[in-house]
Amino acid sequence: MNNLSKIAFTKSERRGICILLTLVLSAYIFNLSTQPKLEIPQAEISLNELIQHYTDDHSKRDAITERVRQLQKRPDPKTFNPIQEIKCQTFNPNTIDSIALNQFGLKHYIIKNILNYRSKGGYFSSCSDLSKIYGIDNRSLKSLIDCCKIKSNIKRKTNRQSFRRKPTVNINEANADELKSLYGIGPKLSERIVKYRNSIGGFHSTYQLLDVYGIQDSILIKNGNRIICEGPVGKLNINEIQLKDLAQKTLLNYKQSKAIINYRSHHGPFQNIEGLKAVKALNDSIYQKLYPYIEI
Repeated sequence: MNNLSKIAFTKSERRGICILLTLVLSAYIFNLSTQPKLEIPQAEISLNELIQHYTDDHSKRDAITERVRQLQKRPDPKTFNPIQEIKCQTFNPNTIDSIALNQFGLKHYIIKNILNYRSKGGYFSSCSDLSKIYGIDNRSLKSLIDCCKIKSNIKRKTNRQSFRRKPTVNINEANADELKSLYGIGPKLSERIVKYRNSIGGFHSTYQLLDVYGIQDSILIKNGNRIICEGPVGKLNINEIQLKDLAQKTLLNYKQSKAIINYRSHHGPFQNIEGLKAVKALNDSIYQKLYPYIEI
């Protein structure tokens, strides 16, 4: 306590010290505020203006000049297109992989869509076909087309299993073995088709296969254009045929055949095929089926 009391200041001394510290601090702040500010060179300042600004600082002149050149080369972020900055290397969109596509700065989903398009059998016949890719923007499309090149001698390749087109089958000429080459036709169905064809004198339409027992719509649909029906059908003279032959060689049953013969006996020969419509035992559906096989 005695030592502290020896170095204690009076009230007036403490006031003087505070004033002194305030003056020193004010002078320091004033000194900082009045110093010339160092202007940071911006990319907009020309190279000559910056060099002139540092004319007296020869040691930094070269470094500053190089720095400004770098700034001037820096692209504007508002207009910068990373795809355009890449050196254009020609590529074939039918063979390019994901790594090479990534170098064009494409978004991930665009690369994925290009690869998916090819994996599903898609083929780029021309570079403009890249516009088919879902989600591709105009800027990316233009950059890709500029570097795209498809050689005309490159054969189309797809991931679909290659196959030879199967031959057509004429149901009016094919035997049982040839009919078995059709989808869904086995030994029994092929024999039924041949037997039915011979009984009616041939097919005039592929849809007549549905009259064969066991033939479903799905068989015609899945075989598509492989089934053809060509060639003439056997015709019967309705004014000359007898009851037994009419029942055996047409789609008619015995009762319907007898009705035709009886009508002809009472009214005389038919003048035209349409005269069959007058036979009450024949409805329109039977008439349509019978029409291709009848002549006068």
